[in-house]
Amino acid sequence: MKRALVLGLVIIETVFFHVNANAYIDRGTVIITAETDSATVAEGEELVFPVSVDPMKDSQMEGCGMSDCPEKCGPGCLSKDGNCTCDSTEYKDYFTSVKVKASDPDIASAEFENGSMVIKGLKEGETDLNFGARLREWTGSSIDVHVTVTGKAERENTELPKVQDIQITAANEGEENQHIDVTLAFDSEITGLDTDDFTVSLAGNPVQPEFRSAEMQGNKAVITLKTMAIKDGTLEMVYHGTEAESFAVHAVVSPGLELETISQDKDNASAVIRVADLYHVRGIARVQLMENGEIVPVPGTEIMFIPVHGHDFLGMDEKAIAEKIVYALGEAFPEGYSFRQDEDKVIIEKTDAQESAELSLNIEESAAVELLAETEAADTAAEE
Repeated sequence: MKRALVLGLVIIETVFFHVNANAYIDRGTVIITAETDSATVAEGEELVFPVSVDPMKDSQMEGCGMSDCPEKCGPGCLSKDGNCTCDSTEYKDYFTSVKVKASDPDIASAEFENGSMVIKGLKEGETDLNFGARLREWTGSSIDVHVTVTGKAERENTELPKVQDIQITAANEGEENQHIDVTLAFDSEITGLDTDDFTVSLAGNPVQPEFRSAEMQGNKAVITLKTMAIKDGTLEMVYHGTEAESFAVHAVVSPGLELETISQDKDNASAVIRVADLYHVRGIARVQLMENGEIVPVPGTEIMFIPVHGHDFLGMDEKAIAEKIVYALGEAFPEGYSFRQDEDKVIIEKTDAQESAELSLNIEESAAVELLAETEAADTAAEE
């Protein structure tokens, strides 16, 4: 009689705690549902596809971790609410994960975000997406959604946003995370720019798509280009997409170095310049010697700047940079000017001055945007 009673208790606990025929803990089935089993999205667009997942999380003890618990541990290891108490009796939240598989991953992809699937149309065509919900110690379930991707969406308003302004900065979060941020301001809200629609080169070398990213901020778009060195800083970007008027960017990017004029003595043709900011990325600063507001070319050439290298940019302080500038200027202008360093300052003098002169130093940088539709229209008009 006692043996029968114990057996009866085991049977009751087995039913209550959902231990299946293989003696695994099974708390039930996590259910994923959707209102429809099909969706249509345009190529290059995203569609928020609501789904319901129940439960989204479950509070459980960590347990022994063996897949065949409680068969090996014994039913006595289970708590009243069906948790394995072998390793710990503290509760932890476990969350349902939703995985996506596509019958043709070239057509569409999807990610589970904030309780919805975000489906992205990649290429015109059709594919089936399988959404599978999984939760620890629960039986998973899945649904299939047939996705049709149409051609790129046509805008209701034929007036596409046009670039009006541009700003370029360089920054780093350590040597392995150097980047250039290109901020583009448009004349209206910009909903998205696909970086695959750009061709980009930095110092004559292509910047591949995996090193580009885009973030929309109202009527602004920030294009981030990851780099290990900007070298001479020449940047060329061309956009031919459907979200904005086609445009090109022509720029000379500064590695971040900034100079500040402390004093100018026109009568004695001298000036004191301070290093006001360090290199933000590895690259070449184009230092220009200025006299009366005009760039002084390197003698005997048409070169309008002196390269000052910042290879060890993270290890250079203001004093080290001032020393490099003095050396580079002295090499480029062996006569007519003198250059010396005083801590973080560069002192320049014109040694053969016959009259007063206003001297200074400048870091070359520039950024211009060209609207290609206007350029192409002008070219067509000129041909006609």
